Amino acid sequence: MPSGATSAAAADSPTCPAFTVRSPACARLAPGVSASRTGLVDALGEHVQLNPSGALVASLLGEWIEVDGLARELAMRMDLPAQLVRVSLDEFLTDLNRRQLVGLNRSFLAEFGARLALVPIHALEMMTIRVLPVRAFASRRRYPPTVLGVIRACVEAYQPTTWIALGGVVAAYLISLLAMPTVASALFVGSAIAAIIGFTSLVLVASAIAHELAHLLVARATRSRPTGSYAGSGVAGVTFSERASVATAATAAAGPLAGIAFLLLVAAAIVLPYLGAPSRLFDDRLPLAQLLGVLALVVYQAWGFTPATGDGRRLWSAVRRRAQGPGSHA
Repeated sequence: MPSGATSAAAADSPTCPAFTVRSPACARLAPGVSASRTGLVDALGEHVQLNPSGALVASLLGEWIEVDGLARELAMRMDLPAQLVRVSLDEFLTDLNRRQLVGLNRSFLAEFGARLALVPIHALEMMTIRVLPVRAFASRRRYPPTVLGVIRACVEAYQPTTWIALGGVVAAYLISLLAMPTVASALFVGSAIAAIIGFTSLVLVASAIAHELAHLLVARATRSRPTGSYAGSGVAGVTFSERASVATAATAAAGPLAGIAFLLLVAAAIVLPYLGAPSRLFDDRLPLAQLLGVLALVVYQAWGFTPATGDGRRLWSAVRRRAQGPGSHA
């Protein structure tokens, strides 16, 4: 049966329940990762040792393959029950996905449904044995560290946001039809709300693309060796080697800075027509609402500088390492 990967460069990660990878799902080696006779070679050229079963799985992941089909193939080769193979395979692929060695392409809606189904169980656990639930694993689709790879990751990551926005637009029209005295007024109000929702959603995705492209370009400029880009439900990112503290800090800070700069340009474009008569901006409610939405996204991007986010943790960890000087960390 496949076992988890082991590498000096990769930290141990807890085993996740099998539901995290269940069908429909496809798997493939992450860009830059290749299979060897005894395991995997990651994007930085480091070897990851696997047992013979794990190496067999890795050899079959050169192209996208359905996890169900892979489990059946392994069951036939190993002469083992398919269900037993599937459970072990799910855990193995989850572990490799965490270690940035494998990409998992799975419906974000299916993942949300799986997590939602566990809410009653987690609530019961907290009430009876007073144990906080383990944070549910979210799969990552992995793409090359290129401009097109980053754009694709961002667009796919924010697909759930797009669907939520579309639902908001439909709800706006329905509520307007029920609340407004005439159809004409309902359509007017519904269209205004739809314009605000659509504009904010579009700017959100565009600012995310600017954020992640900045990570990519600064990582290249500082020779931090970007190793890939990824998409999860509502989150996209660029992975890179964190070596020199100055380069790591610059790469981590570049994302929020670029996102804020882009949003301020959008805010300026909204305000510019009203410079001659600023009071008109408060009379025209649609541009004002769009401006408030953009400013809310600025706050969201600025949150990236805090230790509560991945960028913030990398940034402040690099700053601390720099302040302590060479040789001061293990």
